[in-house]
Amino acid sequence: MPKNIEAATLEDLFSKDLQGYLPILVDIEDDGIIWETKDAYDEDGHLRLVSGNVPIMYEGKKFRPAAFTFEQPQEDGTKVSNTSITISAIDKRVVEIIEQIENPPIVNVVAAYAKINEEEVAFSKIYHYRFQMGSVQWDGVTAKWNLMFDSAMNQNMPVDLATESRCPAAYEDN
Repeated sequence: MPKNIEAATLEDLFSKDLQGYLPILVDIEDDGIIWETKDAYDEDGHLRLVSGNVPIMYEGKKFRPAAFTFEQPQEDGTKVSNTSITISAIDKRVVEIIEQIENPPIVNVVAAYAKINEEEVAFSKIYHYRFQMGSVQWDGVTAKWNLMFDSAMNQNMPVDLATESRCPAAYEDN
């Protein structure tokens, strides 16, 4: 959902000399994501990608660079449309992992303004969507996944309403 953008970020975005860049971060979550061989990017349960050709750290997690396009969903203030993500030239390991997933995974998509300050990247989140991955079209080089928006996944539940007796599934031990 669109967020209130920090004043300093807006000032940078509208300046003639842009000081940062706008990466799109994708985190595909599913218990079925198991990396047989792990490198610095690989964490079981997650496939993390960032648009572009430079890896980044965001909120303590490493995102691998990838070529993809994310179609921003349409919003009317109360509803968010379904959308898609198209990933090109995917690493064969990634394809094999996604093919093995049995249940539709959760896909978090974050757009942020990234600005390098003294060799450290500072992020200002612009929007964050949470989708459920649907069908996929695969041609061997490019995969296009349909992403379904579920408004229930994006609801904030007040702490006094989200108790163990009212929401027992949220408190189950896995």
